[in-house]
Amino acid sequence: MTELERYMKGVKNYKISVKEYNDTIVFLRKIVRGGANKSFGIEVASLAGIPQEIVNRAKTISLQLEKCNPTQNLAIVDNDSQPDDNFKKDNSLEIISILSDVNMERVSPMVAFDILNDLVQKLKG
Repeated sequence: MTELERYMKGVKNYKISVKEYNDTIVFLRKIVRGGANKSFGIEVASLAGIPQEIVNRAKTISLQLEKCNPTQNLAIVDNDSQPDDNFKKDNSLEIISILSDVNMERVSPMVAFDILNDLVQKLKG
């Protein structure tokens, strides 16, 4: 999702500042410009009171997924190439429409994942 900023006028990335300390995080309650370099969903779940055994299992699964580097297959274009004009023409209006319907204050992480997965599938054809 953060890559959309490179390809679509008006799209801007913001993130909440965090401080990581001894395998925990502290949300600094400060919104800053830029994309997040990692997800804190598991940490948020822990702070929300999800049982520790579930949090630990999620961390194990997350580490396994990171080893696979699934983000490699999700890139719209590689860093050395220019944005594809066909991508812009064929998909940008549909993607804008889908994203404009998302209420970020109400969407759950799972629904956000499903939306992202649908967009990736659309891009793959």
